[in-house]
Amino acid sequence: MKKCYIYNLNEDKNQRLQPILKALGIPCAVLTDADLTRTIEDIITDALAEPPCTVDDLITDEDIPHSEMEFMLMNELTDTELDAFLAAMREAGISLPYKAIVTPSNRDFILGNLLSHILKEREAVLRQMSKKTNINKNKRSKGKRKKRK
Repeated sequence: MKKCYIYNLNEDKNQRLQPILKALGIPCAVLTDADLTRTIEDIITDALAEPPCTVDDLITDEDIPHSEMEFMLMNELTDTELDAFLAAMREAGISLPYKAIVTPSNRDFILGNLLSHILKEREAVLRQMSKKTNINKNKRSKGKRKKRK
């Protein structure tokens, strides 16, 4: 079923997000800390299965605990719906760096571990972007020095 799940959004973002979801006809559910130990499959099917782990078993990052991550999980949105939704979020000035789409490969993930995985991916991308920025700055700096000679 097409649905958007939000976790830990502040009130302002939530207030600005709800009209967008409503206008696009996308139902929304709020995830809580209790959902961190559930699989994505159990969340999207609303199954009340016994959680496969406890909070202590989750993979966590010491720098950013799950409780500080604003996260959105999107299920069964078409490409057109996803594009319209993300464009509307940008237009409304809603920044949400941690988001995921339900895929066959992440359905068995435990939500808390998926959050940790997404956090690590984002950190890796930001490190890579930072390296490229530094390399480009160094190249421009060296080019300017050569011209001065």
